[in-house]
Amino acid sequence: MALTAWGLHVVVERWTGLATAGVLAACALLTTPWLFGWALGVPQYAVLSCFPWIALLASDRSAGWRRVLMLVPLIVLQSLAEPVYVAPAVFVPIGLIALGRLWHHASRPAGVRLVVALALSVLLLLPLYVGYARVRAANPQLDEQSLWSAGFPHAMFVPPLELGWNGLVWRDPTMTNHGPSEASAVMLVLIVAGLACLLLGRSRSTSPRTGWAHGLLWSGVGIMLSCPAIVIFGRATVHLPLYQAALHWTPGLFNVVRVPQRYGVATLIGLAMLTGVGFAQCVGTLPRRIPRPAVTAFLAAIAAVAMYVERRPQLQTPFPVISAAPYRSSLLDAVRRTEGPLLELPVVGVPNELPDIRSRYQFAEAHARAMCRSIFHWRPILNGYSSYWPVGFPERMALAMQLPDPNALESLRRLSGLRSILVRLPELSPADQRTWLRLAESRDRPDLVLVARDQDELLFDVTAAAASTTRGE
Repeated sequence: MALTAWGLHVVVERWTGLATAGVLAACALLTTPWLFGWALGVPQYAVLSCFPWIALLASDRSAGWRRVLMLVPLIVLQSLAEPVYVAPAVFVPIGLIALGRLWHHASRPAGVRLVVALALSVLLLLPLYVGYARVRAANPQLDEQSLWSAGFPHAMFVPPLELGWNGLVWRDPTMTNHGPSEASAVMLVLIVAGLACLLLGRSRSTSPRTGWAHGLLWSGVGIMLSCPAIVIFGRATVHLPLYQAALHWTPGLFNVVRVPQRYGVATLIGLAMLTGVGFAQCVGTLPRRIPRPAVTAFLAAIAAVAMYVERRPQLQTPFPVISAAPYRSSLLDAVRRTEGPLLELPVVGVPNELPDIRSRYQFAEAHARAMCRSIFHWRPILNGYSSYWPVGFPERMALAMQLPDPNALESLRRLSGLRSILVRLPELSPADQRTWLRLAESRDRPDLVLVARDQDELLFDVTAAAASTTRGE
């Protein structure tokens, strides 16, 4: 985040010739609730440090081959941060710049150089996407192998965009996170005021039109890619046909791109640049007799404090975290001594049958805890949470929900090679606690052999005896 803010500072100062404009661009980024909220839990979306330099190099029409080819490592590195949402937010604006330059004869050589840079970047990124393509080819039903797409309407992930005096804000009633495309009221005032000064021609700012053009380009492309279904302005609600058309003609695209809102990282950078450029344009209207350095610094300080004060409630909201205490069970040594796949109980539901988002979060939390505890014993586990699950995972969890049923246990053992079951008693219902404690005390199940126990946990060894027992019955 610091590197991204520094890059914005340098780039905006280069465009405007005003250091305080660069400071405000950095402040606009560093007061974004999305960066210090949701992106903390998904940190690849906070790795945006190449964006400002990409925008700077792409903005230079006179750049030769050497300078343009410097774009290639920057584009590749930025795309490697996140290949589905961040990479397109880089490629699409650069592609539009290249097309615009190819359209005009005078700038066509510059457009060709940009196209070559994009082509080289694609070639270098191909190995990454080949891996993704292989996984998808091996899982033809991958769209249904996700906790966050199965049974959820796509519109849920595209919250309405609200434009008003309080800024540009994504409104999402189902989630608490902010979007990357949001602009505060202070930012909008600086941008609108700067544009007014530019259009009225009353500014003596040396701020080039390049800053405005590229700031608006990156912001607009990010909003376009975010593709909201609804835009709210005051009491007016507009349903955008673009989203509906995309959902109708390319429904498969939304199975891959589940949350188009994340493309707003391009808007996040563009709005920060526009904030600095707009401030520089406004400063250019100051009378010559006013001591410009002192007044400029004073005005920039007021704007920076206003940005922080406006967003202070969101920035100071505690980020929800789940405690990941070390696994200090007295059964840890016993778990380590055994081999083969391990299952932790209880299992919270079957992933493709969870009715609402709250139950899905509970499912994810329970499995995340099991994965965290596996760090301390390094046994392969049947539990597991990820955005996508492997084939057969819901079936295995459905069988786990039926335990200690002998038939379910034998099926699970044959499907997965299950060797051990760790039962966490405090997380079970009273009835299930009595069932497992009765099994531990009776020792009358040859397919479930108690290996170790303490007050909170039971460790069972799973054997193949269930098969003969079932046939005998």
